Amino acid sequence: MHGAIYDAVNAISGTPYEPYLTAPAARRGDSVDAAVAAAAYRVLISLFPAQAASLDQMYASALAAVPGGRSKTGGIATGSRAASAMIAARTGDGVFADATWNASTAPGQWRPTPPAFVSDGAWVGDLKPFVIRRGDQFRTAGPPALTSAAYARDLNVVKAVGGVTSTVRTADQTQSAIWWHDRRLTEWEIERQVADRHGLNPLQAARFFAIAEIANADSLIACFNEK
Repeated sequence: MHGAIYDAVNAISGTPYEPYLTAPAARRGDSVDAAVAAAAYRVLISLFPAQAASLDQMYASALAAVPGGRSKTGGIATGSRAASAMIAARTGDGVFADATWNASTAPGQWRPTPPAFVSDGAWVGDLKPFVIRRGDQFRTAGPPALTSAAYARDLNVVKAVGGVTSTVRTADQTQSAIWWHDRRLTEWEIERQVADRHGLNPLQAARFFAIAEIANADSLIACFNEK
């Protein structure tokens, strides 16, 4: 979504930066707000069609704030073209695939755990990356041997620090763990505050969000591929 928004805003701004995918036809007078709304809406509706009612309402609300006329129409067209390019590029990328982790009962191997016994997010490891060449581009050598001193040391640290009733974990470590496991994706709010605090203009903000989110996506792909 943020990649499409960036391409749309960058195009309206005269393409001062390298596009992510495309520089759709645009005029300097096209409405940036309309372009942002259209790009976001069309990408989101392609990903989450079941949420159409909510997305339609938010899209209509966003466009209602933009004065009518050629500028608005042009902005919608530019945003739509950027979204179409992104949707086409990501078709068949493996998103939301019915994938499962490799499970085993062998020592040291992963197995589903109660209560849900799920393979949450397994598809991410096979997702087509956005900028890196392959999902396995940054693979490591893997964990140390089960019989090694390094494995025993690492396991003991995880048990001591990660246990529910841990007596060695600090309050700061507890809060850090909660923060990094936060599924509300609060980094978007952090990015919004950073953009606001630094007074980024629409193009700078769109580029900032796109760079941050695409890097985040590829990092997750590489991480889950390693898993």
